[in-house]
Amino acid sequence: MRVRKPTAPSPYQEPGKNFEDYQFMTPDELSAFMKISKTTVYRLVESRILPFYRVGGSLRFRRQDVIAYLESKKTNAINWHL
Repeated sequence: MRVRKPTAPSPYQEPGKNFEDYQFMTPDELSAFMKISKTTVYRLVESRILPFYRVGGSLRFRRQDVIAYLESKKTNAINWHL
């Protein structure tokens, strides 16, 4: 059975974004990806620090959002020139 792709963009889809390219993670996958505890994942959700989606009561995290969050926490090294 072949699935046909829609010919017209969905009115719910943001222009220039393809939802097929989104990669979502569960809280378990996110904790393994970030190497943090699941409790810490839920703390980030509760404090609204990390963007998330709620799908039927389950939490999902978009990989691109997680990477953007991690990049925002990056501290550059000091370049010592003596």
